[in-house]
Amino acid sequence: PGTPPPYLKCEFVGGSQENPLGRVHTSRYDTGRMGEWQELQVEFRAPDKARAFWLAIEKGTSSPTEIDACVDEIRLERIQRLSVFEQYRLNPIPQQLEKTRGIHPRLYLDEEGIVALRRAVGGTHAQLWQEVRALADGAVRHGPPNYREDDNWSGGEQLWQREVGNTMPLLAMAYVLSRDRKYLEAARSWAVASCGYETWGLGRYDGMDLAAGHQLFGLGIVYDWCYDDLDEGTRKLIRETIIRRGTAMFEGAVTGKTYWRQSYLQNHLWVNACGLAVAGLAIFDEEKDAELWVGFALDRFRRTMDALGDDGASHEGVGYWEYGVEYLLKFMDLARRLLGVDLYQHEWWRNTARYALYLSLPRASWTRSNTIVDIADCPRGHWYGPDYLLRGLAREFRDPQAQWLAGEADAADVTSPGASWLNLIWYDPNVPATPPDRLPTLYHFRDMGIVSARSDWSGRESLVVFKCGPFIGHKAVQEFSYDPGGGHVHPDANHFVIFGAGEWLVRDDGYRAKWTGQHNTLLIDGRG
Repeated sequence: PGTPPPYLKCEFVGGSQENPLGRVHTSRYDTGRMGEWQELQVEFRAPDKARAFWLAIEKGTSSPTEIDACVDEIRLERIQRLSVFEQYRLNPIPQQLEKTRGIHPRLYLDEEGIVALRRAVGGTHAQLWQEVRALADGAVRHGPPNYREDDNWSGGEQLWQREVGNTMPLLAMAYVLSRDRKYLEAARSWAVASCGYETWGLGRYDGMDLAAGHQLFGLGIVYDWCYDDLDEGTRKLIRETIIRRGTAMFEGAVTGKTYWRQSYLQNHLWVNACGLAVAGLAIFDEEKDAELWVGFALDRFRRTMDALGDDGASHEGVGYWEYGVEYLLKFMDLARRLLGVDLYQHEWWRNTARYALYLSLPRASWTRSNTIVDIADCPRGHWYGPDYLLRGLAREFRDPQAQWLAGEADAADVTSPGASWLNLIWYDPNVPATPPDRLPTLYHFRDMGIVSARSDWSGRESLVVFKCGPFIGHKAVQEFSYDPGGGHVHPDANHFVIFGAGEWLVRDDGYRAKWTGQHNTLLIDGRG
């Protein structure tokens, strides 16, 4: 009981066993049909330099586990083409997307939207525009980072490249609103630097994870928003990089080379699928198979929506909630605009701004490093936003408390600028900002098993948060026979924290190794 479903992994090697070239994974054994023979399969394209491979059973956990298993009838067959790709083709191309063929910009903004936004930045959006422009000016001054293999903290993931991807849309937005060519030149410079990086992650991460997801997103936006003003050489470089990198990530995700391909409740899938979709939508009319990338993302996000509970809470903590929700919302916006698919109509989305509100510390105690309750793998300050996320939710659901919380975060200067340009697109000044004074002081997130209770909404209140539920929520535990993304959860059932008199009185252990003994909960005979 509790053993993850096993699968086979195939790792490719070059001339020696010490030279791994990546791996692919088969489908998983379905533990809902225990005791039956099941054929586990994967289609793949072997790396060019592969000379051999080895097979092993993957147990799917770092913990000790026991199973009774028999592996038999292993076959390796040469195939003419990878048939698994075609299931993701958009057939037919949605009418909304077809209308944009040969037209730029089309992602988040079109020409009419840009005209309207230029008017808004002179009025209702003036302060938000000043913040975006100041950030863009900083990016112009310091320019893109030079390639470095090791940044001494992110290892093979090369996470320093995430900020390269984050900065490109910022500069492109500054250009389309101001028409100041210094921003165009800077956007071009950052895009060319991204295209020129030798790797987007090292080893098995190269082109397959967050460094690639962020940069595919950024390159797609620059290509789309600045298309008419980029020289043909730059357009060609960006387009060819998107095709090469996008194709590699898509094939890796579909054939099992990426570990996150079925992690429907994990930020890595959300970030990478969104980046792949944006890149595909930017060039779908120039590269026929780019639509497959969009179809893949749509399939994965639909499966994610099926697995979400109805309470709006996140098993990954508020910090990763910000990261994941940003990329979910980015895709959902485009899906409705260009694919005619509305993914907002789910109770989780209607309630998720409450998660940000009820896990916020009393306002009078906010600092940049002490703003939120840090249950799970979570900081105490904001990683992404959350001002633009809350404004997007406020616009969609006419939520006055979400609008209020966004404004309070801005006023306290505790936000993180990950994608601050989205403030300009998602802010709707017609949604009033209303404080939560009349909301209940106790809120129960029933699917995730989290309770938040405070003495009042004065900003100087006392707060207790208690957690006791399935590690990924009741709904997801019922939906999946494997772990679809619980890597940032702690073993902390019955854990609680208390904040009062402006300080932590009983605290969480933070983003650390995951041990029950480091939480405020029970051990049985010394074990969690």
